[in-house]
Amino acid sequence: MKSLIRIVEMFARRHRDAISAELVEEAAIAGPLTAKEAFQLASASALSLDSRAYLRRIQSDLSVKADGRAQEWEFLFGFPSLESVGQVSVGPTRGDSPNETMRIGIRIVGQLEAAAKDWLPWEFEDSPVATRQFADAGIAFRAEAGLWSLSAERGEGGAALWIAQSVEDALSIPFSSEEM
Repeated sequence: MKSLIRIVEMFARRHRDAISAELVEEAAIAGPLTAKEAFQLASASALSLDSRAYLRRIQSDLSVKADGRAQEWEFLFGFPSLESVGQVSVGPTRGDSPNETMRIGIRIVGQLEAAAKDWLPWEFEDSPVATRQFADAGIAFRAEAGLWSLSAERGEGGAALWIAQSVEDALSIPFSSEEM
């Protein structure tokens, strides 16, 4: 694993643009996962690549249910030591038993802008709390629909937000208690 990380680091420093290779590992944890459960796996992988990594965005797939769990999560990190932006994805392995192990993939996707101020706090309200707050605001996460996604990012005013989105609706709430 460490030799693969070194290869990704060298490539990122040399090219500072999209890397098609993906560094992959597996974790013996059953899914679907909450955002924080997936973030624990993603942040450990990101920090192994760059100890100064910071979180920029969270995105679920369209499988978010009322309990805040999703099959797949993607995390965008800034890697200052590599002057790069990387995507860490956490989702089921593509084997016979997809919910018994999770696949963690790291891919460099671009160059880090010098003045990036769009980082998110690493302490945040977990997705089950967010989906309860969205439900209180009138969003119905229907188990049969499976068409809701959750994301977290800085809004136009600079506040960190959880955003629930479907084809028909979108709503945002504060991402962390620090933002309330």
